[in-house]
Amino acid sequence: LARKHTDAKGLDLSSIEGSGSRGKIMKRDVLPRGSNEKDAALLPERKKMSGMRKVIAARMSNSAFTAPHVTISTEVDMTNGKKLREMLLPIIEKQTGFRLSYTELLVKSCAIALKRHKNINVSIEGNDLLEHEQINIGLAVSVNDGLIVPVLKEADSKGLAEITKEAKELGKSARENKLNPDQLKGSTFTISNLGMYAVDIFTPIINQPESAILGVGRILERPVAVNGNVEIRPMMTINLSFDHRVIDGAPAAAFLTELKQILENPYELLV
Repeated sequence: LARKHTDAKGLDLSSIEGSGSRGKIMKRDVLPRGSNEKDAALLPERKKMSGMRKVIAARMSNSAFTAPHVTISTEVDMTNGKKLREMLLPIIEKQTGFRLSYTELLVKSCAIALKRHKNINVSIEGNDLLEHEQINIGLAVSVNDGLIVPVLKEADSKGLAEITKEAKELGKSARENKLNPDQLKGSTFTISNLGMYAVDIFTPIINQPESAILGVGRILERPVAVNGNVEIRPMMTINLSFDHRVIDGAPAAAFLTELKQILENPYELLV
């Protein structure tokens, strides 16, 4: 009974002194003092963290306690973005076999904005500031018991069809645990998209050694003022967390403003 209880609760027997014959561990020894079996059944189940969860915990703690995070947000009118996606859906699906999503529009838009604002595409290495020429976008993907960030390399040089195909294949490989090491390294900027959930605003933690990450909320129809009139528009909130050791508020705001303008006028993505 003691063995069954400790296995179920994930307890360590090595630290328990047995009260039975010849030191045998009895069930009463593994129950909290003063408790009974009914109380024990209400105790939380204890599980060992998986290797992936330990790595995520260490990296997130290191990022949160090392980089002074600042998060700024803005709303984006996705009216034109929705129209562009609807127009390109059948074209890209016929060409690649995959459906264009807002994630791919975000990847391309971020790549263009980063190309224009190179002071965001940076990282710290010791006492040096690295300004990256390549624009490699990490895509946060939820997997069993964790989070993984495959990398879409040189996103600024790729069209929407190629980005769609590669992003979908990376996501599938991530969920099937089939990514190779090269597909997980080299990112210079990460996108965390929670638009499929009822989430509007959140503060993502920077994926170090990068210096910035974009958190994306859902698209929700809201009343907004347009040329003095109230209209219902599909609105989306984007949240930029940045490392204030490397990036100041004004450059971060300029980048987010540029990204907003690209997303609201997305036809330049086709150029």
